[in-house]
Amino acid sequence: MSLPDQREVQLVRLLPLQMKELELIIARSRDAKLFAKRVIVWLLRQTKQCTRPVGLSLLSGECGEQRVRDVQDGVHDMLSSHGSTHLTRILEGMKTPMRLGHCQGQFTPNGDEWFDHSAPARSIWFSFDDPSNIAFLPTPPLCEIEAITLSR
Repeated sequence: MSLPDQREVQLVRLLPLQMKELELIIARSRDAKLFAKRVIVWLLRQTKQCTRPVGLSLLSGECGEQRVRDVQDGVHDMLSSHGSTHLTRILEGMKTPMRLGHCQGQFTPNGDEWFDHSAPARSIWFSFDDPSNIAFLPTPPLCEIEAITLSR
């Protein structure tokens, strides 16, 4: 698979047990609220065991401003060296090049630009390097996100 900067990525399909452990780490994290953890786990499940780059934009009007902000804050804190989860290090330890990212704004897959930073939304993604090469996913119904049971 060739990325925009022409670097080759060694795809590493995580084992089902590794995916389960990754979900457990997210579920137990003290760095994110429950809804944020569910969104992250939902998106992780769409990666086909960390081999498919995917992204999701959460619109304030659909999900509520506070929830949308909580998701971005949760992702940020799970990645931050000031947090307790250190998700990037965990992914590195699992030998996958997949990384979690976040940004204020919305994916615009049909526009001239791939991202609109001024949109009233927050976006998260799992990608190998450049988030412009990911599969944009429509926002799932809130009931689907809220139905995710997180292991403890």
